[in-house]
Amino acid sequence: MEISEYDRLVFTWTRSDDQPEPWVDNIVTLTFEEIDGKTKMILHHALFDTQMERDDHNGGWSECLDRLADFLRQR
Repeated sequence: MEISEYDRLVFTWTRSDDQPEPWVDNIVTLTFEEIDGKTKMILHHALFDTQMERDDHNGGWSECLDRLADFLRQR
């Protein structure tokens, strides 16, 4: 894990289900940049074994980011 206060967060994404197929830990990097008083966030999720594994995460991350946006709008 790496944390650079205010601008970068890096962590390992580890599968936590009981699927029998092997799984490679992935690396997730979030970078943050202030632009005109707002925060731009870039998410990079890497080290997938297959394109299908990568694509399967798109829906999950989309839902997470939608929920984050909803949470922030309520503040």
